[in-house]
Amino acid sequence: MECPLCRSSNFKKSKNLSIRCIKCGVWTHGSCLSLRESELTKLQSTFLCCNCNTTSEVITSKSLEVIVDPEMGSIGNSGPSGLTTSNGDSDTNKLDIIVREVSRLKTIEEKVGAIDAKFTVLDSRLTVTEVTFQENSEKITQLELANEELLQYIRKDNLEINGVPEVPGENLRQLFVDFSKVAGFNCETRDIQNIHRVPSRNPKKPRPIIVKLFYPHQKQELLGLKPRITSSQLGLPGPDQKIFISAIILLPIKETSSLKQGSL
Repeated sequence: MECPLCRSSNFKKSKNLSIRCIKCGVWTHGSCLSLRESELTKLQSTFLCCNCNTTSEVITSKSLEVIVDPEMGSIGNSGPSGLTTSNGDSDTNKLDIIVREVSRLKTIEEKVGAIDAKFTVLDSRLTVTEVTFQENSEKITQLELANEELLQYIRKDNLEINGVPEVPGENLRQLFVDFSKVAGFNCETRDIQNIHRVPSRNPKKPRPIIVKLFYPHQKQELLGLKPRITSSQLGLPGPDQKIFISAIILLPIKETSSLKQGSL
């Protein structure tokens, strides 16, 4: 038995790489057809050798003609077997593929356009947000400066007393009256506009006392005495401690403004 294409009868090494004609039973080398083993397997039930095919459809695989029975169907290169069908079917399939690909690209283009439009809107919103943020930051700075000016005004007549031991249930107004008398300054509880303790920077020390008198000249008069008083002179319990009185140190408004602006 010879291969009808190469006329060789050697099929020992290529038995699995050959294909048998469904009419005459003649074997043809797969290498002569330029077909792989997987492609030969797909053609086993439809293959006709070149001698038996007289009226059947011809398909091309590489540079050789492979014959298949038209009643059994054919396999093309665009399918899983890797073969090519007749030119008409191939062109139609290619055209369909191109049409589908163009449609897919148009869809992608539309989606990209929609995303780009959304990005433009978001970019505009971001710009507006940045402008609003800048405007709000300036307003906040102005409010902080105005608040600082108000606090400076409120504090300008305040006195600060440090070193006074804290006693449960203490009467700060009477304590300040006693302090004034020891210092040689005449003060009554009615002269005190406000008095309270504020948090201490050092938790181991007593909280400072802030006093605001009704009349600014009283503050200056008391500070002018430069009193040196201890806690024992006020009858306070515990170890004897020095008590200091001073005016509230105020920062210039311009310096305060620069600090506020630098912190934003």
